Amino acid sequence: MALIFVTGAAGYVGRRLVRALGARGSRVVALVRDPASLPADLRSLPGVEFVAGDLLEPASYEKALGGCSRVVHLAATTGKARPAVHERTNAEGTRTLLDAARRAGVGGFLHVSTIAVKFRDQRHYPYARSKVRAEEIVRASGVPFTIVRPTIVVGPDSPVVAGLGKLAGLPLLPVFGPGTARVQPISVDDVVLDLAEIVATDRFRGETIDLGGPEVVTIEELLRRIRSAAGKGRARVMHVPLGPVRAALALVEPLLLPVMPLTAGQLATFAEDGVAEPSDFAASRKRPLVGLDAALAGAKREAESDGTIRREFSVFGRYLVGRDPGASALAHYERWHAAHGNAEFASAPPIDRVLVAIARIHPIATRIADAYCARLRRASLLRRKLVLVLALIECSSETYTLVEEPRSSSRAGAWARLVASGAIEGLAFVAGAIVLFPLHAVLGLARRAP
Repeated sequence: MALIFVTGAAGYVGRRLVRALGARGSRVVALVRDPASLPADLRSLPGVEFVAGDLLEPASYEKALGGCSRVVHLAATTGKARPAVHERTNAEGTRTLLDAARRAGVGGFLHVSTIAVKFRDQRHYPYARSKVRAEEIVRASGVPFTIVRPTIVVGPDSPVVAGLGKLAGLPLLPVFGPGTARVQPISVDDVVLDLAEIVATDRFRGETIDLGGPEVVTIEELLRRIRSAAGKGRARVMHVPLGPVRAALALVEPLLLPVMPLTAGQLATFAEDGVAEPSDFAASRKRPLVGLDAALAGAKREAESDGTIRREFSVFGRYLVGRDPGASALAHYERWHAAHGNAEFASAPPIDRVLVAIARIHPIATRIADAYCARLRRASLLRRKLVLVLALIECSSETYTLVEEPRSSSRAGAWARLVASGAIEGLAFVAGAIVLFPLHAVLGLARRAP
């Protein structure tokens, strides 16, 4: 029986692929950074061995790779990262793995790429450019290969759905550009079955195969469907000019990337079609594909609920004092919210509701939204909520010292902290102006419209 080497086994698709291969009776060696961080039921799968290693350090996995005849390469840097990091992991990491695979005599290399390699404009998308390079390296390697390019992968806890869901869940649905770019989402279960089928049938013919789902929809329609799957009603759509926003984001990314809620590259899906081309492999499937609504059925509800308020309080507390404020202050915040907060949120202007929804995502998002409000919307609902959270922290016996005790023991330390805080605040305002001002302007115009 062939021994299969899987990289990226701790990732969204990787975890499911390892389970699927194990269920088929395959023997798997799974490369991860830290096996101890995996769920216990995954670590205990029969026939699966987890190996700790780094893609760019072949000495950490060459011995384990030596007995394998097939490789499934899923590991990649995605999302918000510097171009050099994308290049190092996605391109050079693939080259390093292929060199090791060739030395080990591997007979088949399944490389999982992305539909984004087909995007025409990749100037602001280092992830796509690095995956183009990775594909070129695979084709030139001399190792029998197949390249697959999944479209948007959806399913319960899908990272892409989670990201788009933050937009889809806002009180006013923002769509960058006209919203007509076509996408073809595919269920994570179908991706896993396709990968397992390629390995099981030794389909290593030098092919490049697009993997797409049964429906082609516009990106605006996908956002609406994600919103519906999360249990939210219809929302008014706000179209935001795509070109200027992407250009502005690309301009400030070299300086502000760590605090930016999104990048110019991540907006490529709003600008480019991501549709799978027909292939012999797709035509040969013997099973029906999972429909879009069924694939989205696991999307988590994001509503004005107790869970959301607890999460909001935790995020705001970490932004203000660097830690979760604790149960005592939370209880007061929940009581206030039950008495006043829901009504305030429902009656607030659309821009205020958008700012609160963005701010509760992460402390960095809170900082950006608060810096924007401090200068352009001082009486906003977000500012009132932050003042309340800070007051509750200061009045709680559990946390008052976080506000009252000095954070620096020397005058020099205090000055350094003050200068750093000012610089961070300035950067946060610039990021907020770029991302939030277009939303604010459009919402203001929408409210004045007859």
